[in-house]
Amino acid sequence: NRGTEHGIEMNMPVFTTHGLVGRISAVSNSHSKVQLLPDPSLHVSVMVQRTRVVGFLEGGSVNYLNASIPSYTGVHEGDTVVTSGLGGIYPKGIGIGVVRSMHKGDLDVVTELELDPFQNFTHLEEVFIMQKKPDWVLQEMLKNAEIH
Repeated sequence: NRGTEHGIEMNMPVFTTHGLVGRISAVSNSHSKVQLLPDPSLHVSVMVQRTRVVGFLEGGSVNYLNASIPSYTGVHEGDTVVTSGLGGIYPKGIGIGVVRSMHKGDLDVVTELELDPFQNFTHLEEVFIMQKKPDWVLQEMLKNAEIH
């Protein structure tokens, strides 16, 4: 029940006290639509908190999330994954989940992670919208994508 008349804009991060939920994907005067982390078309730059290794979150389901990281980086089951701050939308350090399992990706240089998300996506009632505009470089890229 929040929209442009409340200062909400596209791509603002959405989270709860448990962790990241997603981003604003559509907005009207008094309502907004949220694209959730399990959506396979939503890609988020993430970081393994202990090792500082950066990778990408690539969707999942309401019960788990998928991420890819470089292989041979010392990541273990039980490691915490947070937003990396790269990409211009999400600030660094918002909780995503914990590594449940790992397996070799299609390429030897990639390890696929399955995460237990901090957020329960089936029981969302109240969320916070961070009124943070995307970094200026990302804003320019988004503008150019709309023109073409």
